[in-house]
Amino acid sequence: PGSFWGDRVRNTIADQLPAIRHWQIVEGSYADLTVDPGPATWFIDPPYRDAGKHYHHGAADIDYHHLAEWCTTRPGQVIVCEAASADWLPFESLGGIKTTRATVRSAEAVWIRP
Repeated sequence: PGSFWGDRVRNTIADQLPAIRHWQIVEGSYADLTVDPGPATWFIDPPYRDAGKHYHHGAADIDYHHLAEWCTTRPGQVIVCEAASADWLPFESLGGIKTTRATVRSAEAVWIRP
């Protein structure tokens, strides 16, 4: 019940609005980003290189070498998510995370700028 857009999730987000109202979300390609917020917390969750083939706009056209360079030059804290098999940044495993399918776990990883 807490995994989808039910009343519980909507109410949780509504309760958090005062704490996140200042957030700026930019939809589109990272390469087209023209906003320079200065130091910020960057949460970067691109289509996963290997698993991205399942997305509507998949990973085939992403230059992960360029994306890695871009991620490492963001001012402030940087958190990048990927599958554990990714090697375009030095990702660290987070473990097997439960998915919406009962018997499937996803091998997730993260890179946080040290």
